[in-house]
Amino acid sequence: MTKPLGAFDESQGTPSLSALKDLGQNMSGGRLRSIASAIAIDIAADATGGLTFPVPFTCRVFDVIVESSRSSGSGTVTLKNGSDSVTNAIAMETDKAITRAGTIDHLYSHFEEGDNFTLTTNGAADKGWVKLIVLPEAAV
Repeated sequence: MTKPLGAFDESQGTPSLSALKDLGQNMSGGRLRSIASAIAIDIAADATGGLTFPVPFTCRVFDVIVESSRSSGSGTVTLKNGSDSVTNAIAMETDKAITRAGTIDHLYSHFEEGDNFTLTTNGAADKGWVKLIVLPEAAV
């Protein structure tokens, strides 16, 4: 007996290729949305005045994860779109600590290719990696 398109292939322990294809055809009117991408930015210099990094493709930021690489009592980093804050001030104060954005402002989380991600720290000694989780989007 043949399985219907999209059936779970129990012998493989995972959905079959036809199941994944069927899933893609049934999402977004026959189009599977783009897969999320991660962009890692090293804050290794004073970013109190804001460090800018070019946006490589049109996207929407939906998560920001910060990995501190130095202890700095009141360390924070904020992602901005121009002068508008995309995130809250994310803690970046304890070496090796991982924190993430508590808020993301949907009004400013969309970036066009050629825009800049701007990261601003609270102090000159605030250092670490900022990982932006983005969903590529069609240009608007």
